[in-house]
Amino acid sequence: MRQIRLGDLFVILAVLLTAGVLFAFSFLPKEAGAYLSVTSDAGEESYLLSENREITVTSGGHTLCIVINNQTAYVASSDCPDKVCLHQGKISAAGETVICVPSGVVMRILGEGSHEDDNDIVAG
Repeated sequence: MRQIRLGDLFVILAVLLTAGVLFAFSFLPKEAGAYLSVTSDAGEESYLLSENREITVTSGGHTLCIVINNQTAYVASSDCPDKVCLHQGKISAAGETVICVPSGVVMRILGEGSHEDDNDIVAG
């Protein structure tokens, strides 16, 4: 049996420290979402999370039913083959996303200061 060397111990401690820091970051408060941005073949649309509604999106030959309810958004039904988007769950915090790859639909939660007309950067 081989002994643990000092270098091995440093690597183990570095990995544990990194994992601990990443774990701690998961408990930081997240900015509440204000808008749901839905990008599809038809373009990008934004919806208020404060207004409960059902949205039907047809894109890439597939149809998704997206529900906004109680400040959360989720895919309620989809006819895509793998149904991964259905299992992503509800999203409500700014920056959270649900992506349906077969249909090309991207759902993204935007914060209060964000909106579809705001630009983070302009490339020219």
